Amino acid sequence: MGSISRLSVHGHRLGRPFYHRCGDDSCAVVRQTSGARGVDRIARGERGRDIGAPALLFGITRIGFASTTIVAGVFAIVVVVPLAALVLRDRPQDLGLFPDGLPSGHVATTIDTPNWTLPMALSTPVLRSVMATFGIGMMVQIGFLTHQVTLLAQSVDPLAASITVSSTAVFALAGRLALARFADEMDARVTTAVALLIAAGSLGAMGLFPVPSVLIGASIVFGLTVGNVTTLAPIIVRREFGAQAFGLVFGVASCGIQLATALGPSFYGLLYDAFGSYNPALIGAAGLDVAAAVVAIARRRKQDPQLA
Repeated sequence: MGSISRLSVHGHRLGRPFYHRCGDDSCAVVRQTSGARGVDRIARGERGRDIGAPALLFGITRIGFASTTIVAGVFAIVVVVPLAALVLRDRPQDLGLFPDGLPSGHVATTIDTPNWTLPMALSTPVLRSVMATFGIGMMVQIGFLTHQVTLLAQSVDPLAASITVSSTAVFALAGRLALARFADEMDARVTTAVALLIAAGSLGAMGLFPVPSVLIGASIVFGLTVGNVTTLAPIIVRREFGAQAFGLVFGVASCGIQLATALGPSFYGLLYDAFGSYNPALIGAAGLDVAAAVVAIARRRKQDPQLA
């Protein structure tokens, strides 16, 4: 099951928004990915991933680990290469997107104040709070998803584990679709804090009450936060630093977030090896999510209309 657990995360990774350089006319994609329409497009494009984890588990059970990974690799090449060559577009105009989402022929006049530089942005508590909040949130999230199958396998049979993993992914999609509906009406930092507190409650419940019913139910509830924690970071950066600086500011923020994210699987694994149980890791992860939620709220700032 150790090999399977390392694969399970791929069934949950609901992807990240596709960002373009933000120049004179390319901020349309930033605008689209920072509002409801962009989130909705991302979510609709990820529905096929919901079957990834159960399909891999089914294949490993039927034809073995090596054969399943070979089939998955060949399938990825056969599907991804034609899509990249024939479908993928790298300019907003090719997607029908123009400055600030306006139709062709209109000229957007967006003024971003101040003109951010990298040292300026890094010196702000606002950016550091984004990096800390989402670095912690993603570390906890990816770590849990990496170990989810192994955790479930200790209490439930393989079929129940597979259904739970798939249900987690379905609820992740549902959570992101809900965000798409209300993204433009929400305070992104408050939404982030709520998502992290829901995740903390789910992880804490699994750590304190590690019985099958709680493990399954809390895993599914945790899924509601998966896609949203991924999506909210660029939304906050776009709103607080503006479109013109988005590429620069979110680029460095994303690097910091990803470095922290990479520690997630080791965090759970080391604690499991030290205590012989996932319970301390789950409780510790819940505490980290609560801390991240506090950071997100503590660094709220008044929005300049020009940066909205």
